[in-house]
Amino acid sequence: TDRLTKVAMPSPSLLGAYWKEGASGGAYPTRDSYVEHLAEIMNEDAHALAAAGIDHIQLDAPHYAYIQRVIPVDDRDAALRHAVEIDNRVFAGLPDATTRALHICRGNDRSHFTGTEPYDAFAASILPNTAATRLLLEYDDERSGGFAPLRFAREDQTVVLGLITTKRSDMEDPDELKSRIEEASRYMPLDRLALSTQCGFGSNAVGNAITPEAARAK
Repeated sequence: TDRLTKVAMPSPSLLGAYWKEGASGGAYPTRDSYVEHLAEIMNEDAHALAAAGIDHIQLDAPHYAYIQRVIPVDDRDAALRHAVEIDNRVFAGLPDATTRALHICRGNDRSHFTGTEPYDAFAASILPNTAATRLLLEYDDERSGGFAPLRFAREDQTVVLGLITTKRSDMEDPDELKSRIEEASRYMPLDRLALSTQCGFGSNAVGNAITPEAARAK
């Protein structure tokens, strides 16, 4: 195809939640050995995708916003920095022309959510350390907090503001969107901001509590 094409992949550190004590040890003795092998395999996948002409490769990492709920951690900042380091390996060695993207939300299953904490407490552990140059961030309700954490983004990063909700059918007000974009521009130049939905319209076969008509309108 000559169209811009994106493939979204689960992050290895997210899939780490599937390692279970007492059940997974026959294949991988530790969670870390499992996740490190995942990163290796997914790096191979990313290179195959780039070779096939995929322009954007996106890692989905919703657990960054609620890591302690899916993987037991003592030091959240250290755990997040380690997760980012592991996930960066997926992007290792990709061609410069391939856009590396990272998506962070708080869950999107059947219009539900998991995390409730704003970015303020953990953005500094993630944004400057990820290899991604495009950051797609949930910002469609009060759970996301304000835009001040955008100051932690590097100068080579673009932030995609997820101001459009996929959880509900009600339409956003254009003037309110403009106001929020102007607020975000206090922390990042407009030419490094973009606009999108906060997540996809369906994270599984059940989908979200939104009509197909509203999804198309959004």
